Amino acid sequence: STSVTFNWTASSDSGSGIAGYNCQVGTTPGGSNVYDGYVGNTLTKTITGSNGNTYYCRAQAKDNAGNLSAWSSNSNGIMVDNVAPTAPGAPTDAGTYSTSSTLTFTWTASTDSGSGVAGYNCRIYSTTTGTDVFNGYAGNVLTKTFTVPQDAAYYCQVQAKDNVGNLSSWSSWSNGIRVDTVVPTTPGVPTDAGAYTNSTSVTFNWTASSDT
Repeated sequence: STSVTFNWTASSDSGSGIAGYNCQVGTTPGGSNVYDGYVGNTLTKTITGSNGNTYYCRAQAKDNAGNLSAWSSNSNGIMVDNVAPTAPGAPTDAGTYSTSSTLTFTWTASTDSGSGVAGYNCRIYSTTTGTDVFNGYAGNVLTKTFTVPQDAAYYCQVQAKDNVGNLSSWSSWSNGIRVDTVVPTTPGVPTDAGAYTNSTSVTFNWTASSDT
């Protein structure tokens, strides 16, 4: 949102009492280029900012006799960032097949010129079950390692999140890796032409293994 709200604690006045507050908002500490005026007897001021700008606020009390307090210190500054990060790169994996059920996906970083990238959401999807086996926050990292529940083909995509909660579009899916932890059956015992041969060329044959 480009709406920015500043709040302050009340002044006290033992004489005529507090009538209200002056307020200044600027893009530099002590500046008043955004707002400079009387806000009434309230402890808040909301302004509409612009993306990429940082805003500072200070307040001054006025009593019913017209006396003015010193200005408060400036707020510590707040940047308006309503632009999402760029999409991260499509995750990569270890190849077409994996004999391990523990998979690692890696992606290239997003960029964010405002508040900066806070981290990444991640989805790992199985085409065999048609469901996500992981869907959550991976942290401010460029890799996700996950132990999948069964032999199947798995795909990953990621999404960047910046420090004010803006979300990038999802990356493209990874190209898929199939987990195969089942060994093939043992092939048949090789056979030959018999006990003897008058040829120096010897051929052995065996029956095929199977692999599901």
